[in-house]
Order: sequence, then structure tokens, then C-alpha cells
Amino acid sequence: ADTRRWVATGNTKGGFWARYRTTIFIALTVCVGATCGFYLWVHRQQYFHLGTQAFGPGDGQWLVESPEVHGLDPAALDAAAARLNDALPTRDCFLVVKDGVIVHETYYGGATKDSLNFLASVGKTACALLIGAAVRAGKLNLDTPLVDYGVVAPSWKNTPGGGGAAAAAAAMGASAMGGGVGAGGS
Repeated sequence: ADTRRWVATGNTKGGFWARYRTTIFIALTVCVGATCGFYLWVHRQQYFHLGTQAFGPGDGQWLVESPEVHGLDPAALDAAAARLNDALPTRDCFLVVKDGVIVHETYYGGATKDSLNFLASVGKTACALLIGAAVRAGKLNLDTPLVDYGVVAPSWKNTPGGGGAAAAAAAMGASAMGGGVGAGGS
């Protein structure tokens, strides 16, 4: 009688596995997920760091953490710092930032973390990068005059429209990198 009922309901193929495979799959998925979650919770210090994913310290000080916490070898960083000093003896420092925190810093020639440096044209590149980030975030329109954002250079005071657009500032900064952002008043 049981065999006839089994055949009558169409369950002639696969037996137990055919009937319960979805339930077994869901149960195994839940078990694996729970095991992985528990493992990550127990080892959270190894996988989740205090550092922020944003660039830089934000409003506070830079966080400084051990290189090992971020999967870096301190001996290799020391060796890289020594090679840098040999290859470029006029450099002031070697600084490594990973996951938004400082993981290594070495200073040369009497420089310290509080030393001021002459950056020459690095400001143009930094300006172009910051303008690009502001455009991407929707905070800046390249066609809007800079005076609309409160930026007024002394030479623009008597200029109709207030002077240059953001695109001009970006193009000036990008020219230091060998490319331009686009046209704009200067």
C-alpha cells in the first residue's frame, strides 16, 4: 500500500534526497552562515579595525596602529624605509597609511612629524584632486563661478561675473598632472 501511494503521488525518483533536498540545502546554508558569523565575531579584532575607511583623520588626529594589525610586515617596512633613504637621501620622511590609519613612519635628516615642508607645485595636484572629489560628491559644479562658493581672489574684485569658474582652477591643477579637466574662464 505504501509503495502504491508513493508511486501515485509521483515520488518515484530520488527517494529521501529528492523529497528533502531544499530543506537540507537551507539547513546547511544556515549552519555555514552561523559558523562564519560566529568565527568573524570571535576574531573581529583581526578582521575589523579601528581605522576609518575615509581618507585622513577627519576632524581629529590620525590614528596610529601596528602594521601587523593591517597585514603588513614591520621588518619589510623598515627595509623599505632604509632603501628609500639610500635611494633618495633628500627626502624627509617615509609614511605608510593603510585602512585610514598610519601604520609606519620614519623620518630622515632631523625631520619630525611636526616639520613643515615646501611642497612647490604639489598644491596644484592636490587642488585638482579635491575639486574632482567635490564634483563627484555633487558639492561643486565646474561651470559655476568660484565667487558663488565664496572664493574671491584680489585680482577678481573688478571682474564681471566674479572671475574664474571651478573648471579653470581644476584645469590649472590638472595641468600639473599632464591633463586638463575642461574649458572654463580664467
